[in-house]
Formats: sequence, structure tokens, C-alpha cells
Amino acid sequence: MFMKSVLLPSTLLFLAACSSSIGPVKVRDSQVTEQNTQVVVVQPMNQEKKRTLPLVEQLILQANMALDKNQYEQAISLAERGLRVDRREPRFYLVLAEAYDLLNKAQQANFFAQQGLRYTGKSDEISLKLRLYLK
Repeated sequence: MFMKSVLLPSTLLFLAACSSSIGPVKVRDSQVTEQNTQVVVVQPMNQEKKRTLPLVEQLILQANMALDKNQYEQAISLAERGLRVDRREPRFYLVLAEAYDLLNKAQQANFFAQQGLRYTGKSDEISLKLRLYLK
């Protein structure tokens, strides 16, 4: 009981002293600055745009060209090859969902759309396109 009564006030005093400091504070991958009781989040640190391999871009281009030429099996083959290179690239899942949908295989299109959504943001363009294939 005595320990709790001593530690609680000293802990609160320590936390209060820490919270009164003004200036940049590193919080995980973001830099936060306090200005007049308003917290402003500054551009994330150590976070760069995802780089894709030239092979990934080439396979996506070829797969989309195959879709445009109604070569759905070829598009599927190229997208599957692409997933072996980078399984987190949502554009390959989009190609697969679209190709299977055009082959009237809605269940497979739905499956690949769900898989692709794991690697997209909630409102980016690829996410919106993938959602079209969810049944």
C-alpha cells in the first residue's frame, strides 16, 4: 500500500514534466512537433516510395497487353509469373481477377480480388478496381 502511494504521485509528476517539453519528438516512424497545444505530424521519416523491379513492371505491362488482346490464359500465366517475383504487388492480382472474370470464373476472380486487397490501401485506385470483382 505504501509503495503504491509513493510511486503513483512520482510517476504522475514525471509524466507531467515530460509532457511540458516543446519541440520535435520522434514517435515510431513519424516526427511530431508540438505548437501551442496543437500536435502537427510532419512527413514520415525513413519511409520512401516502394520501388518496383523492372521485371515486375515488364510483366505487368505484358499481362495487361495480353488482356487487351483477349489472351486471357496468357495474361494469367504472366500474372502468376509476376507473383513469383513479387507476391505483394496488387496489380498482378488485379490482372488475375479481371482475366478470370472475363473467362466467366467468378469464384476465382473473387478469390484473387480478395488476395490483392491485402496489399492495397483502402481507397487507392487498384483497391477500387479489385472491389469490382468481389461477389
